[in-house]
Amino acid sequence: MRRLLAFATFLSWVSAASADSTLIGQWISDRDTSAAFNQEHVRFQAKTAAFLKDAMGRLVVNFNSYKVSYNLPNFTITIEGKKFPIAGYSETHPYTVVATTANSVAIRTIEPVSHEPVVVVYNFVSPDSVWIYAGNSGSHVREYFKRVEAK
Repeated sequence: MRRLLAFATFLSWVSAASADSTLIGQWISDRDTSAAFNQEHVRFQAKTAAFLKDAMGRLVVNFNSYKVSYNLPNFTITIEGKKFPIAGYSETHPYTVVATTANSVAIRTIEPVSHEPVVVVYNFVSPDSVWIYAGNSGSHVREYFKRVEAK
């Protein structure tokens, strides 16, 4: 009986995790909050900080119950006085919630551009503000997002 109860509890947790709606909605990169955090907490050269600040604030992420869409428009960035075009992308991939806490949701999905499988942890600052680690190089660079469309 105890095993049956444990299994039923596990199944209800898995079902709830798969249908987690805390991320559902449209999120846009928050350039100012990202830049402020990274400037204060991450050590990098001034030109790297300027590049990141200019690049952030453009990515739009949309979550529905089972898919995540990424839309980064084409843009031009200035590096040491020279302009460089950056190619954007628009991709949609399935995702699954692999873990949740009171303040975070971890999802398994496919990374845009590289198409590598990844686990991304979305850390909630508030119901409509989250941050993730930018890139997968082990850096402490954060990108903040704000929800611009309600759940």
